[in-house]
Amino acid sequence: MKKIMICLLAVTALTLNASPLFASEAPVSEPAANGTCTSLVVGATGSTGAAGVGLVTILLVNSGPQCEISGYPEVNILNASGASLGIQEAHKSSMVLGMPRPKEVSIAHNGVASFGIAWPESPVGIEKCQPAGFADVMIRLNGSSQVWIPPVHITICGPVINVSSIEAGPRPSL
Repeated sequence: MKKIMICLLAVTALTLNASPLFASEAPVSEPAANGTCTSLVVGATGSTGAAGVGLVTILLVNSGPQCEISGYPEVNILNASGASLGIQEAHKSSMVLGMPRPKEVSIAHNGVASFGIAWPESPVGIEKCQPAGFADVMIRLNGSSQVWIPPVHITICGPVINVSSIEAGPRPSL
């Protein structure tokens, strides 16, 4: 089953012209409740960017029975010591990320949902950038007590990141 999920993430990432990155092969557990996802494998594409804005796509693959998930994931940016940088999370469109309204997404067994994280890569005015590879991304899905830190290191310039809602399919709206 894990090999199928990893292959699915790899094929999905190839479709996006990016390499999937995995924190582990262990599924992320979600709170069980009437169709809520309980067996997600989480992957990330390598970061890309345009016009001074970076983007990473987070992939959620369901290794369990069909389930529903919705809303915005909680995203926190951590320094090399694991402490929060206090970067604010916004839910608005950017140069590389659309922003559809959150809705309930049904994920079939071995199906994929995704969301995007966009951030400024060029300083504006007096803003400063974190050193390359300095910031890690920590994700919590829909109030779960479990967190996931994908092996994606980003350089953030500015106090805000944009996080899209969870959407069906391997690519968030651009």
